[in-house]
Amino acid sequence: MTIGLGFPIITLCRKDDRLILSGIMHVLKVRSRCADCPKNSGPYRTIYNRFAHWSKRGIWQKLR
Repeated sequence: MTIGLGFPIITLCRKDDRLILSGIMHVLKVRSRCADCPKNSGPYRTIYNRFAHWSKRGIWQKLR
């Protein structure tokens, strides 16, 4: 997706689900906040948003 409203054009790319999943697993394992995730796990807001979205869709229940 490309955004440009009089500002420089920024191209947003979806982060890899596996990368974000590893960040979610880190948060759950060490019981920390998303903001405390290692930088190589992806942006913490993406980790939180993806976890919340997948929770709302019932993805975690299907994995049981």
